[in-house]
Amino acid sequence: MGFELLISYLQTKNFSQMKKLFSIIALLLFLTGMGFAQNNQATVDQDGNTNEAMIDQIGSGHEAFIYQTGSNNEAEIRQTHDRNWAEVIQQNDDNKVFIDQVYGSDNIAQIKQMGSQEHTYFRQQGDNNIFRLMQQDGYNKVGLDADNPFIQLGNHNKFAGVTNGDGLAFDQDGYAMQYNGAVLDPSSHQTGDYNQIGLYQDGLSTGTIKQHGDENTALLWQVGEGNTAIIDQYGNGHSASVTQVGDGNTAIVTQSP
Repeated sequence: MGFELLISYLQTKNFSQMKKLFSIIALLLFLTGMGFAQNNQATVDQDGNTNEAMIDQIGSGHEAFIYQTGSNNEAEIRQTHDRNWAEVIQQNDDNKVFIDQVYGSDNIAQIKQMGSQEHTYFRQQGDNNIFRLMQQDGYNKVGLDADNPFIQLGNHNKFAGVTNGDGLAFDQDGYAMQYNGAVLDPSSHQTGDYNQIGLYQDGLSTGTIKQHGDENTALLWQVGEGNTAIIDQYGNGHSASVTQVGDGNTAIVTQSP
């Protein structure tokens, strides 16, 4: 119905009928607007036995992808607010992933677990956060459990890869990597704004990284068996790099104002 015909039609109706018609038109416009606003996407692909996957998205412009092959794998993604992206890929058996991105926008989380009994529990809160992790060869862990995950709290924090050339450097587009039973201690976390963690561990090594404040950077590279590294940074603008290659090494870095 054209605009002129609509006006002519309305002129033949009484006020009560016009009010009802306008209410219907407003409702249709509202529902149409909701249809355009909600643009979530979710994909689950499972191949194997007794796998579990859950995606819970609230808000608009989220995307989530879960691919699991093997047996007894568990994956859970919860996203709230705008333009979050999460991806989980698990192969082999008994792997667990928990991602919870809340109260922020433009978050990214990607996990690839290619061994068995890999465990990742992660939470991001704030804007424009990045988390990328790859674990392989079994028994690697980040976080304690779904109730006690690794936490990034604040804005523009990043947990991702590290490169080792002339020195350690943060690799925003790379994956933090753990192999052969390496563990990021469950007490690890970072709170504040513009903090960065770059992680690579290979072997039965344990890293602990805690950052409180703003614009701190912690880079950890461990290769070997039974290495331990603890990085605690409190305050603003600190930078720590730890490289350990071999067996049974221990490094402790503590920085505060």
